[in-house]
Amino acid sequence: MTRHGGARLWRLLLAVAFLLSLAACGRKTLPIPPQDAVPLAIRDLRYQQDENKVVLTWTYPNETTAGSELPGLHSFLVLRAVVPEADFCSGCPVPFSSAVEVEAATAITDGKKRQARYTETILRPGHRYFYKVQTKAGWRLISEDSNTVSFAWDSPATAPAELMAEAGDGTVHLRWQPVATLIDGQPLPGVVSYQVYRLAAEGFRPVGDPVAEPTYTDAGLRNGQTYSYQVRAVRESNGTKLVGLASQTVGETPRDLTPPAPPLGLSGVLVSGGVKLLWERGSDKDLAGYRIYRRMPEEKKLLLIGEAGREAMSYIDPITEAPNGAYWAVTAVDAATPANESASSKEWYHESF
Repeated sequence: MTRHGGARLWRLLLAVAFLLSLAACGRKTLPIPPQDAVPLAIRDLRYQQDENKVVLTWTYPNETTAGSELPGLHSFLVLRAVVPEADFCSGCPVPFSSAVEVEAATAITDGKKRQARYTETILRPGHRYFYKVQTKAGWRLISEDSNTVSFAWDSPATAPAELMAEAGDGTVHLRWQPVATLIDGQPLPGVVSYQVYRLAAEGFRPVGDPVAEPTYTDAGLRNGQTYSYQVRAVRESNGTKLVGLASQTVGETPRDLTPPAPPLGLSGVLVSGGVKLLWERGSDKDLAGYRIYRRMPEEKKLLLIGEAGREAMSYIDPITEAPNGAYWAVTAVDAATPANESASSKEWYHESF
């Protein structure tokens, strides 16, 4: 055998040995993740449309598919599909084609449910959007799909103008100008309603149901506490309620406007110090006291001559001389600021001194 032929034979033997080594070890397949490490699928994905954006929220999972405690989370995968409304087919497969990875905390603290949030701001009118979420606990440790949420998107309405508030007794009455246009300048199509929002610890929250007219009365409020409000126009487009831009914020403080009942049983008697007036004690819970009035014959109006505390049932007017026809009356006042005063009691008079 020549020197060149021996070299070729040596290279051939090396190639055969390499192929045999591959066949011997076999090709490794990707490992199957254990079920006690795969997160349980999210089942409470929901959305809230807010002006010109949509906010997705869901609860952090804390269990695996095997029912054991989830040791930690890496991230969430938000999958999205966009379909022109003209091409939308109810029941047709949804073409999910893009995903956004949202960082997640590594643990759930204090045993409390935590809320994840994703905000979508790039939205096109005339399109329908679909979303679902997966939980990622590590490499290949990805949950099944969450529930799917969808909505149709169109231009929202402009903000209601000239929002005004007027305080009442345990109430705030709101009124504003009707909305007639969309944010793109087009006339507002169809029927519009209005949703009132009241400021709470977690931000502005809806109060009651949407109303058809540009007015609303918020009742059952605490007097002396200030409340802040916004209003938004709501319209429906392809089965989706679209909430418009928020109005300016107004605040108002309800106050007690209900006076106590007038005192009953007013009578009087002459004493050495003047005229002693007597009445029945009132039963109003916010009763603060009484005001005593006197009117001389030549006077047209009752004039305030003194005050008494809430427990009082009498008052001495130190008058020493008065002509026939002098009158006395008593009113009750409450603890409001300013105080509410009752109607006058039945007047009492003494013919002579």
